[in-house]
Amino acid sequence: MSDISDDDNEIAFTVKFLGRVEVHSPEGLQILTDAVEFLKTSDYGTAEKTKKKNKVSLFLSISGVDILEHKTKFMLYTCPLSSISFCGVHQTMPNVFGFVAKHPAADTFHCYLFQSKKFSHLLVSMIGDAFHAAKRQENVRNDRDLIVEALRHKNKVLKKENTELKKRLAALLGDGGGNSNSRVSNYRASARRGWRERARRHMGTRWSRSDSTLLPLPETEGRGRQGDEQRDDDSLDGRDRQEDIAQFPYVEFTGRDSITCPTCQGTGRIPSGQVNELVALIPYSDQRLQPQRTKLYVVLSVVLCLLASSLVAFFMFPRSVLVEDDGIRMVAVRSDRNNSKVLINMTSTLNVSNPNFFTAMVDSVSCQVLYMKTVIGTQQLDNVISIQPLSQRQMNFTVSVEISGSLSYVYAFCTMASIKVHNIVVFMQTSVKTSYMVRTAQNTLEAYRYIDCGANSTVHQPRLL
Repeated sequence: MSDISDDDNEIAFTVKFLGRVEVHSPEGLQILTDAVEFLKTSDYGTAEKTKKKNKVSLFLSISGVDILEHKTKFMLYTCPLSSISFCGVHQTMPNVFGFVAKHPAADTFHCYLFQSKKFSHLLVSMIGDAFHAAKRQENVRNDRDLIVEALRHKNKVLKKENTELKKRLAALLGDGGGNSNSRVSNYRASARRGWRERARRHMGTRWSRSDSTLLPLPETEGRGRQGDEQRDDDSLDGRDRQEDIAQFPYVEFTGRDSITCPTCQGTGRIPSGQVNELVALIPYSDQRLQPQRTKLYVVLSVVLCLLASSLVAFFMFPRSVLVEDDGIRMVAVRSDRNNSKVLINMTSTLNVSNPNFFTAMVDSVSCQVLYMKTVIGTQQLDNVISIQPLSQRQMNFTVSVEISGSLSYVYAFCTMASIKVHNIVVFMQTSVKTSYMVRTAQNTLEAYRYIDCGANSTVHQPRLL
């Protein structure tokens, strides 16, 4: 028996170590068979094996496979995943598995053989998955290195362009120094003239505020006007004053109870380019901001959204596809007297139910038939059928079984005339893969079957267990 212990970065299995054999080819199922035969027939000195099958701890991680003694935890062998070229299960002995790895120092390959009653297929599958995961990480690392190199190259190009632009800018500033100084002086003079003109306009006009309208005050004769003319020699005449009134329709006086408009800054005008960017200020008490039945509309919207989401979840929620074994439909038996073989064609039936509101697909059906823990027949079907929503379909598949070799005694049993009943018990393991929406599922069915190997049988045989 083997036990499994999980860690953060590795998985440990307890298996029996058969030995290590040097092989000439890095891959192939025949290597496992030859290595097992070599361990059986060779002496202790010619192959690295133990007289007694010792338990070892097999540590599997994304970096490699480590083989340690079970009790002392002494490291026997370590094999990086990059050095492993093949792993598989023995063809005739399902509890024996192994992998081929390259020696780290010499240009040789070694086959490591193990024995496990439960985890042989699982370990082979996990070694393969770890190999693919390590390969993906290596590809991602290489892609990142390429991206970093590309960014470094782009950075160098940008630095070079920046240096050239700095040189050009320095040359332009050196050649046009006199022109730039004259431009700066002209800009400063025009700015000063603009400020003076605006100051004269504000000083030359006096305003009076009455309610919400602003009216110009009549000019007082005598001392007031003469005083203004004496204080400001640059005041405007009557025509210029009217033009100023047209340009400035009102002046806003801010006090304790008011503030200056942040948009127009008290001028009453906005730039023409901001007409489509600004919105009017509406009081909070405006009736347009208080529509009727607002709460009712909000509640109805929430209820409708909840109802729609519930309906979508109900109809689109994926439900598991049900697969039931309906037993053996037909058995066809024939015997090969010359080779002492029994050839059987078994037709089994599966009932597949789709409780979803969308179509489900049966992607593949694989079946394996065993007699006395020996595989005597397999079948693999792809893209089998499609099942409509809320419906059930029945599918039949045929498995060809051959009983020969070490099981040749079954031929004598099935052809013995003195025995009236020639029933044998086989174990069938069926795996059905289904897909619907974005989800895939796998159903596994296991059952023992009675088969009459003495003659053809077309009677429907239900499931025993």
